[in-house]
Amino acid sequence: MESGESTQSFEILKPKKGSSETSPVVGKTEAELKELENVIIEAEQKRDALKQAVEKGDKDAETMAIKELNESLQKARVIKRKIEGVISPEPISAIYTFKDEKGKEKSETIEIDFEKQLESFESFYEKHKIGLPLDFSEKMVDIWERNREEIRKAIEENGFDTVILIPENLPNLTQINQKMSEGYTETWQSDNFKAGGSFEGVTDKESGARIILAHSTQHMKEHSILKETLGNKAEDLAKKGETLTLTDYLILQRKIFDETGNHIDTKHADGYCYWTWLPGSTVKNSSGVIRFVYANWNPDNGRLNVNANDPGDSLPYLGCRLSRCFT
Repeated sequence: MESGESTQSFEILKPKKGSSETSPVVGKTEAELKELENVIIEAEQKRDALKQAVEKGDKDAETMAIKELNESLQKARVIKRKIEGVISPEPISAIYTFKDEKGKEKSETIEIDFEKQLESFESFYEKHKIGLPLDFSEKMVDIWERNREEIRKAIEENGFDTVILIPENLPNLTQINQKMSEGYTETWQSDNFKAGGSFEGVTDKESGARIILAHSTQHMKEHSILKETLGNKAEDLAKKGETLTLTDYLILQRKIFDETGNHIDTKHADGYCYWTWLPGSTVKNSSGVIRFVYANWNPDNGRLNVNANDPGDSLPYLGCRLSRCFT
C-alpha cells in the first residue's frame, strides 16, 4: 500500500482530544484508553495481513483478512464511542411492497445496518489504497442520523437494499477507474465518451461526502422497479432527480464484486448485456452540448464499458440503476 494512506486511516479510530472543558476523553480510565490502543494495533496487523493476501493474489486469505479486519475495526469503534459517550447508530428497517411478474403483491423487510456498512467500506477503501479523511466515520454517522426518516421512506418506496459511502477528497476519476478496475482488462471507452474528454472530461452533479441508497441486484431486468427504467431517456431520469455518478457506479460495481464475486449490469440469461444510465455524470460533444454517461460490465472481455449518448436517446437495453443521495 502507498505510504501514508493506510496508517492515516486508523487515526479515525482514536478518540478526540481537547481541553478539560471540551474533551470527552478527559477523566476516562487508563484501562479504556489502553484497550483501544491495543485494538488499533490489532487492526493494523490485520491490515498488513490483508495487504499481503492481496499482493499474493490469495483470495481465500484475502476474504479471511477482510473479515478479521472488519471485526477489529468494529471493536475499536465501539470502544471509541464508549469513551466519547457517543451512541452507535441503529440499523434502519422498512417494508418494501411490490408486484411480481404475475401482478401479485408481495412485500419484504429490508434492513440496512449502518455499523456493518461503515466497517465494510473502511476496509474496502483500505484494500484499494484510497486514504480516508480523519473524520470519515463522524461525517457518515452525521449524514445517516440526520436523514434517518428520509432514508427509511426511500427504502420503503423503492426497495433500496444497500448503500455506497463516499468520502470527501477522493482521487480524480481517472485514478478511481484505475483503482476500481485493478486486475481487469483496461476499461473500454466509446468514441462519444473519449470525444467528451474521457474521464477527465466528466462533470459530476454530486461531490463531497455522501451516502447513496442503491440496489445490489445483479440484473436490472430482474428487479420490478429497475426493469421499468429500461428504454427511459437520460434527460427524463435527470428531471426526476436521479443523480448516480460514474464515480459512485465504479465504487458500487467493485464493492459488489469484492463481496460476491459477481458483477452487476452484466450479460443476462437472455444473452443481452444491459447498460445503466448515470444521470449524475455528463460529458460534452464537439458543439458543447452535454451527453449523459452510461456503463456496464462485459464478461466476454473481462472489463468495464463506459459510453455516452445524447439526453434524448432511448434504447431497450439501457435503463437506470436508481439511487438516492444524502449529504
